[in-house]
Amino acid sequence: MVASILLAVSSNAAMAVLQTDQKTQLKNHADDEQILRSQAKDYAIAFSAGDAKALADMRTEDGTFTNIEGLCA
Repeated sequence: MVASILLAVSSNAAMAVLQTDQKTQLKNHADDEQILRSQAKDYAIAFSAGDAKALADMRTEDGTFTNIEGLCA
């Protein structure tokens, strides 16, 4: 009986943690998506304007580029 009660309490606590983690992950994904969309918009604006400096500023000095075939440059 005690084991059943402990199992039920543990299960409920675990479910509460999972639900909280899922909500946090969804919020984090929404934040990430907003950042990525903003960066894509900035890139498109700089590219359309032919602003090479703005495009270069979006890269890091030690960054790499991997093409669709998996080759790094």
